[in-house]
Amino acid sequence: MFGHRLKDLPSIREAVTSYCTGAAEKLRAQQSVCHQIRVSIRTGCLTLMKRNTQTA
Repeated sequence: MFGHRLKDLPSIREAVTSYCTGAAEKLRAQQSVCHQIRVSIRTGCLTLMKRNTQTA
């Protein structure tokens, strides 16, 4: 799922959906309640740093 860098939106969308589905199943098994799930996505800051140092 997130074992490697995802670069295109469909792959990211599929991975997030799969992860959230698994989380929801675990919550149901615990008879827990969740009203909201927040998803944050960020770029690989180390990749950007490497790219900047290579061009300098």
